[in-house]
Amino acid sequence: MESEAKRTTKKRSKLGQIFKIFGIVLAAIILLPIITVFVIRGVNNIRFQLPDGVQEKIYVELGGISQFINIRGADKENPVVIWLHGGPGSPDTFLTTTWGLDLENDYTFIRWDQRGSGRTYFQSEDAPLSINILLSDLDDLVDYASERFKQPIVIAGHSWGTALGITYADTHPDKIAGYVGVGQLVNAEESDRLAALAAARLARDTGNEQDAAEIETLYVALAETGITDENLDISGFLKFRNLTTSYLAPGGKVPFITALCSPDFGWDDLRWNLLLMTDLDRFVALQRPLFAAFDTFIPPEQLEVKCTFIHGDNDYVCSFSLFKEYQQKLSAPSSEIFIMPGLGHTPMYDAPDEFGEILKQALRNMR
Repeated sequence: MESEAKRTTKKRSKLGQIFKIFGIVLAAIILLPIITVFVIRGVNNIRFQLPDGVQEKIYVELGGISQFINIRGADKENPVVIWLHGGPGSPDTFLTTTWGLDLENDYTFIRWDQRGSGRTYFQSEDAPLSINILLSDLDDLVDYASERFKQPIVIAGHSWGTALGITYADTHPDKIAGYVGVGQLVNAEESDRLAALAAARLARDTGNEQDAAEIETLYVALAETGITDENLDISGFLKFRNLTTSYLAPGGKVPFITALCSPDFGWDDLRWNLLLMTDLDRFVALQRPLFAAFDTFIPPEQLEVKCTFIHGDNDYVCSFSLFKEYQQKLSAPSSEIFIMPGLGHTPMYDAPDEFGEILKQALRNMR
């Protein structure tokens, strides 16, 4: 008969084999997605090369600090577009392959991580922050682009970027060829009120009384504190925004895996996004001066440059109805509007091909 010691040895051997197989499977589960991401990044890096143009990820000095820009364009002689990201604090320099690739045949795009966000933040974490400082930084960037490319400069912004962009167009009309606003900010507080009313109504219409009541409760709390208040419940604000957009305009978020697969996504981009996901209180504290500017911003009603606006008709973050009222008051050499039916606040992510064609037409009209 087999001894007890041998039976014990066999059991241990079998257990060892099981653990070994389990370890191999676990390693495969962990490593396979990582390998897949790196393969896709490598393929994208080859696919999106611009051998005869400009393709740079560089730091330049703006406002006395080092700031990150991503420049892409198939021909250095093409007109230049400076793209201003939203947020505040939501840089998208690593999403160059998500939309607008066809535009790079006709335009050079400069995407910028604004002071206090993204890669720029990690260069100067203690740099002072305000809308006036950002406008000064933008002026430096326009000067840099004008001097380097000797081409017309168009300012294009999304959401928070429209506050910067249209203010710059108002104060420096001689320096730019035109302005494009995507999801133009008009009145943030009124936009939230209209969003709460519309979302609560739709929730009740679909039999979701609990959601309707929660939207109203969250809005009351938001209205009492405001997003700039140090006592703001940021989780409550985000829940309010997620609930309203789920009823009004689903979508609008770029999957994190899409960002990871971009060849432009770097270590500091990962660090910034992890900060957003894991330490919202710190993020809000960093961006509070800009949130204050966002909440109180009112756009100018007279401009001396050509303007084009692209707006989803289901945008409640920057209310489409408020924008329509503003656009009727606006006086400018030309003011064109492209409406994207059924879309919300981020048409470039929700309908990238259609958005790219519209933006191409908008830019063509400014030549």
